[in-house]
Amino acid sequence: MQHGGAVSALAWCPWQPKLLASGDTQGMIQLWTANASSPHSNATVPGKLELGAPITGLHFSPHCKEILSTHGTLPPTSADASSRSGNTSVSWPKVCMANSIVVHSYPSLRHVTTLSVADNPIGCSALSANGTKLVLAVPEEGKIHVCDAWTKRKEVKRQPSFFGSTIR
Repeated sequence: MQHGGAVSALAWCPWQPKLLASGDTQGMIQLWTANASSPHSNATVPGKLELGAPITGLHFSPHCKEILSTHGTLPPTSADASSRSGNTSVSWPKVCMANSIVVHSYPSLRHVTTLSVADNPIGCSALSANGTKLVLAVPEEGKIHVCDAWTKRKEVKRQPSFFGSTIR
């Protein structure tokens, strides 16, 4: 299980017990099928998601098939410095995931939503026991933020069908 950067977040999936997500400081999420009996790679397909900002937390929803990631900020690179110094090399803009919460559906890894919640990098995060609230630490502010994550789906009360009832 290799990453390009240091592994910074791990999460087990509550509805698929052998599914493990790992995130790194380079902004890569990888999904794995944990199978100790297989000597080969156990990456799932699709198994990678490049988000471009350090992963500081990963959480699977207990209510639906989605994965949530929290992100910090990448330090400036030498490429950023050269572009500011007048270097005319072409650079394509990237969607900024820094300092935000990002939700993707599973297994397609299709982007669902991005929520920017802080001006500073998000540190660690924790999902409430019932999976409805997300608590974020923002170390540079000395604060924690609480936001709604997923809501429980309401149970539908089953009523007998009109056609299923008998007429007397």
